[in-house]
Amino acid sequence: MNLNTLANAELFRLYVVNGSKEAINIFFQNQMDLFYRVAYKYTKNAADAEDVLQSAFMSIMDTAYQYKGLQSNEEKLLQSWCLSVVVHCSLM
Repeated sequence: MNLNTLANAELFRLYVVNGSKEAINIFFQNQMDLFYRVAYKYTKNAADAEDVLQSAFMSIMDTAYQYKGLQSNEEKLLQSWCLSVVVHCSLM
């Protein structure tokens, strides 16, 4: 299976259900630009934005089990949740 062709929700579900590190890495690569722009908007500093991304990624991975029943048509829900984590980490 070529993971690069899967939707982000499918990649995330592979991580949650199977613990696929490769799937979560591709998910984060796909989302990194958006997440970075949001973090930078709040922090106004490149180094701080990168630190926020690290914290946000760890937080997302730690709480990913909450989305075990995620369906592939819930891409926007997943992205909204991840962005809220990024914003929360930015404000900390």
